[in-house]
Amino acid sequence: MRVALIATGAVVLTQTAGAVAAADPIVGAPLAPRPAGPITAVAGSYAVEDLRVADPAGGLPWSFATFIARPPSARGEVVCVEIGRVLEGQLGMIAVGDVFRPFVPGRAPTVQCGARMTGHGPRAFGFSNLTLPAQLEPCDPHAGTSSCGGEERTAIVGSFGEGIRGAWTRDRTYADRLAVSKSGTFLAVFAGRFTEAAMPTIVIHASVCGPEARTDLQAVWRGTRRGCLLTFDVPSEPRPGPESAASRRARKRAALDRPVRVLEDRRAAPSRRFRARITVPIIVRASAEGYAYRLTGPAGARCERRATIDSSRAYQTSPLMIEGKPLELPIAAPRRDRPWCRGTYRLTLLYVQVREVRRRLVFVARAVGNARVTVR
Repeated sequence: MRVALIATGAVVLTQTAGAVAAADPIVGAPLAPRPAGPITAVAGSYAVEDLRVADPAGGLPWSFATFIARPPSARGEVVCVEIGRVLEGQLGMIAVGDVFRPFVPGRAPTVQCGARMTGHGPRAFGFSNLTLPAQLEPCDPHAGTSSCGGEERTAIVGSFGEGIRGAWTRDRTYADRLAVSKSGTFLAVFAGRFTEAAMPTIVIHASVCGPEARTDLQAVWRGTRRGCLLTFDVPSEPRPGPESAASRRARKRAALDRPVRVLEDRRAAPSRRFRARITVPIIVRASAEGYAYRLTGPAGARCERRATIDSSRAYQTSPLMIEGKPLELPIAAPRRDRPWCRGTYRLTLLYVQVREVRRRLVFVARAVGNARVTVR
């Protein structure tokens, strides 16, 4: 699971499970729940983790919940994540006036799902990056938490299951050691938005000896072992295998010139103004494949030159990307200080596969649809 993020911000250091807000806010009405759809919690699977992480500006700490969902395919179960402020064991968001608005469990406005790992507990799901508002601004209550503007937070959340000894960041400017629960979950919250290049690298230490040995992780990409301790950076996963004959046949049969519809929301923040919608031409079967885009158009401080933005290395993947189903990709603004230049952009949607070639990862992108974006 990967999401491209933007800009830099301050650090937040982790706290223990006993962290509490300085003053309890007023509890308001629950947030409008996300409409029921393909992401629906399996009964009895919803659980709020025991981690509590401080917010950079103080107030209620952050935590996250996981639940099991069954996507509309034969791929089995996935793990979904909801992140929010926590008050008395319930997740939610802070609205104007210091009002705590709880989530409807399993129906939060912002949910992200990923493939479930095997053999590491019911909620082991890898890791994810999410951008959330620090506080809900006055806006359309049905717009979702990502559309309300205001100051933002970047969260890194993950779970590799039991046997994880700890998690750190390589860049100590942000934080050193991260809070890790007994079940192997971790969470970090930073102020602002991050590009993928600026995102702190998370380092995981796992035991490969004793009763909590994690021998399944010894094949992770570029992992190093010293005695009983295995160290690897996330995102990390088993080495990409060779493409199967079934996958090659599916790609050859797929119509790779699908029509692309560009959706514009002038009320949204500039960085979320445009979205591309396409019917999925090739099903996503593993985290080593997904969809991205290439955008070519006017750029520069005075919009005097043309530039190309390629998101192949920050491709988006999900077990819910099923052949024939609709897919929407947010198109990031070329620049944060001047999001869009007036003119015409050429947009190409890409199907991306990650392969191992001579012990190096190669991102193979194939065009699946084209469109033009006109900015006035």
